[in-house]
Amino acid sequence: MEEQKHIYKTIQSENNRLKTSLREKEEEINQWKSKVDSAIDSTQIEENQQMIKAKIEGFVEEIDECIALIKAM
Repeated sequence: MEEQKHIYKTIQSENNRLKTSLREKEEEINQWKSKVDSAIDSTQIEENQQMIKAKIEGFVEEIDECIALIKAM
């Protein structure tokens, strides 16, 4: 019984850590979106578009991994 409680608390702790990580990544995505939305010069947007897309895709992949880990618990 004690071992099960310990395992449960460990999983619960990991779940909380993953949720925090997920919130941080979502916050980063929102910051990037704000930067993109506030860009004035369309030429700069075009030049940075691929870099921004790659960053956002990376964040989305990390979020998907966090969600998969949370669901696996």
